[in-house]
Amino acid sequence: MFNRTKWAAAALALAVAGTGTLALANEGEGHRFRGRGQGFYRGLRALDLTDEQKASLKTIMQEERQASEPQREQIRTVREQIRTLLDSGKADPAEVGRLTIQAHTLGTQLREQHKRAFERFEAQLTPEQKAKLDQMKQEREQRGPGRRGPRPDHDSDDDTSGPAF
Repeated sequence: MFNRTKWAAAALALAVAGTGTLALANEGEGHRFRGRGQGFYRGLRALDLTDEQKASLKTIMQEERQASEPQREQIRTVREQIRTLLDSGKADPAEVGRLTIQAHTLGTQLREQHKRAFERFEAQLTPEQKAKLDQMKQEREQRGPGRRGPRPDHDSDDDTSGPAF
């Protein structure tokens, strides 16, 4: 019995040591965390933007970020209030619902603001770049919803209404 325990402990120690060694050996390789917008920027490279367009995009994005900061801060505050209520164990469902609706409304405002900023950017594209962007959008739609699932404004191919269970 003691030998089995010793062998198991030795195997576990080797496995842990091996994992650490592999992690150090592969440092800097493989998949890295991709922050928000990484796919967006990769797509923009395919549009072959001019330096002026890149500068304009940077300005538009900075302006949009500054303009949206109050809403983003409000959303953080509302979500924290929801978390606090739920963690208290005595959450009032009506209050949680009210805060959830408030967070949703703020999110909708943020998406609209982002959409307007992107439209400002699109207006500066050449006809060829717009065609390429439209093609990229179509390809993205054909790839499907990805990890996050379908977006609320897109239905599945069938014409049934309601969720497909």
